[in-house]
Amino acid sequence: AIDLTLTNKKFKELNMGTSFDNFTKESFHGNVTIIKEVQKNRHVLLGIMSAAGWNFYKKEWWHYQLFNAKKYKLIKNNMLEQPIM
Repeated sequence: AIDLTLTNKKFKELNMGTSFDNFTKESFHGNVTIIKEVQKNRHVLLGIMSAAGWNFYKKEWWHYQLFNAKKYKLIKNNMLEQPIM
């Protein structure tokens, strides 16, 4: 799984309506109570990630995972030549 957002060309985060790990209904995909700019930004992110083969979690605009992720073995940080965390 991956948590991510979008930025502009100057690496400023786009308005996505809520922060990461905000577990309210405002964070749900398809929420129409948020402003149009935020809806557009979320749709852009969803389109990019879907086109790249990622599945979304409907309650978190920032969370994506691979389809059938459980069929892949978990890679632990200590298994990598260059730790990522």
